[in-house]
Amino acid sequence: MKRQQPKYALHKATGQARVRINGKSIYLGPYGSEESRRRYDEIVAEYMKGTLNVSYHKLTIAQLCISYVKHAKSYYVTNGRITSEVSNIQTALRPLVKIHGKCLVSEFGPIKLKQVRELMVANGIVRKSVNRGIGRIRTNVPVGRGKRDGLHERSCGD
Repeated sequence: MKRQQPKYALHKATGQARVRINGKSIYLGPYGSEESRRRYDEIVAEYMKGTLNVSYHKLTIAQLCISYVKHAKSYYVTNGRITSEVSNIQTALRPLVKIHGKCLVSEFGPIKLKQVRELMVANGIVRKSVNRGIGRIRTNVPVGRGKRDGLHERSCGD
């Protein structure tokens, strides 16, 4: 039975290109970019051959954050000037990249998000700013559904 080719799609919340395979999203980079199209072609070729393992895809948190900031710099523009939201996004992503930058996106879950929140609090950031920062992270990084306990969440191998 021949597999149907998955579609290249836009994840509206982040501006990232993505492809859904077996119910899982694989983020490819900024929507419409050459990089995202190239990655799409590679992933679909693997999928069509039957050699793609969606669970262990190789996009790291740091790579996803870099792509998101690039997208934000072109999206959050008013009257030709970058808005302060880009700075807010960078500030929110900094602790995430610091402790989980080498972690694969597929390995990131609620426990790791909680660690980022705890780092923000330890750095003296007030609750309102922490909550807004976590919201910006959740917009960018797919955190996963439901609770995971420490036994089932993979280590990033930092």
